[in-house]
Order: sequence, then structure tokens, then C-alpha cells
Amino acid sequence: MHVRQATGSDAAALARLNEAFNGPGVADAAHIARSLEENRNEIVCIAEQDGAAVGFCCAQITESMCYPESSAEITELYVAPSARRRGAATALLRLAEQLCIGRGAAELRLLTGRDNAPARALYARMGYRPDDEAHYQKDAR
Repeated sequence: MHVRQATGSDAAALARLNEAFNGPGVADAAHIARSLEENRNEIVCIAEQDGAAVGFCCAQITESMCYPESSAEITELYVAPSARRRGAATALLRLAEQLCIGRGAAELRLLTGRDNAPARALYARMGYRPDDEAHYQKDAR
């Protein structure tokens, strides 16, 4: 298993993985390539096994006038079913964390479903803990 920061040449593979994770209608390869080039607040890591992309992790760096240090949110973490239980998720998360910390993030956070036991177990092993915040969202359209 090899993990690294993604580049524009990974856009097609990331588009396939993203659709497998998030379903049809998500960003296409062209959008992903532009985002990898232009979005300086996002870190994207990719996992490869035998030369094929099998997973990805995205993190957003956030800066606020309210706090002297930036923070980061792991926004996506996906490993294809055929590559699970081989350390890809752990390696992706570790690399994303290192890159976020390297960019000044003093805090790392993430969201996952209450019923996603495998993800919750991974995050607990990696030192994440639940907090008392309530997550809300609203469709802006």
C-alpha cells in the first residue's frame, strides 16, 4: 500500500472512487483536476495498491479571525471494499494529519455516522474522540 498527496493526474481515479463513495452526480474528473490545482485550503491524499488507486482522504484547512491557529477537518475518507483491512485508511488518515499539522492546524476534527461502527473504531484507534457538539446542516438552494 502506498499513500501520497494527490495531483491533477489522479483526477480520473479520484472521480471513480468519489462516485463509488458518494454516489452518482458528484464531481467529475475535470472539476477534481481544477480543485486539486486551485483549492489551496484542501489537502487530498490517495492510496494505491499494485499501481491502482484504492482510496482517498480529503481535509480542509480553516482559518478564522477568532483563533490564532488554523484547524482542519477531515471531510472524506474512503477505501474501496476490495482494499479494506489492509491499512489504507490508517495510512491515508496519518498522511492527511501530517500535512494538516505541517500547514499549521492545531486541531483536527471529523464527522461520521453514528451507525458507522468500523469508521468509529478506526477514529478511536487514531486518537479521535466524540465531542458534545451538535451537527446541523441546511440546504442553501
